[in-house]
Amino acid sequence: MTSPSFSTSYSDTGLWGIHLVSENLMNLDDLIHFTLKLLQLKSRGPRASTT
Repeated sequence: MTSPSFSTSYSDTGLWGIHLVSENLMNLDDLIHFTLKLLQLKSRGPRASTT
């Protein structure tokens, strides 16, 4: 599995994303589930215990 990210800047906005690639077609739901879970954690910012 690979998951490179990309970022593109424009004058008034920006675009960030990830590109997920997996040869394990039987477990794509797990790949998406855990990716979304990590993105959700990142969107909340750092925890007080990690600073």
